[in-house]
Amino acid sequence: MEIGKRLKDLREARGLTLEQVGDFVGVNKATVQRYEIGNIDIKRNVAIKLGECLGVSPAYIMGWTDDPMDVAPSAGRLASDLQAIQDALEQLNDEGREKLLDYAADLVASRRYIKTDSAGLVHKNAQ
Repeated sequence: MEIGKRLKDLREARGLTLEQVGDFVGVNKATVQRYEIGNIDIKRNVAIKLGECLGVSPAYIMGWTDDPMDVAPSAGRLASDLQAIQDALEQLNDEGREKLLDYAADLVASRRYIKTDSAGLVHKNAQ
């Protein structure tokens, strides 16, 4: 399910208006509507507030899990890492963005930095 649809369904199921959610999160109702439509990305701190407002985990808001109450320990770190990468990308010109993406691809291709579980097996998302 798309993040925006998930967000809208949660809001409507709880009988909340765009304005009520926006007031809780600290944005205007038009911004909440843009989240629901998918016109703008939801930042980590906003996902946390949306989760609080709608009674679900930020991981569920972002579509990282289908369990509304799942608070996977890695989800917070993933959100933080993604935010740091997004912040870096926003500061780079096209050449810098390409270099960053090439570097990430090289790290994965080397297989040296691929996640493994406790048995040494490759993490399912890294295959």
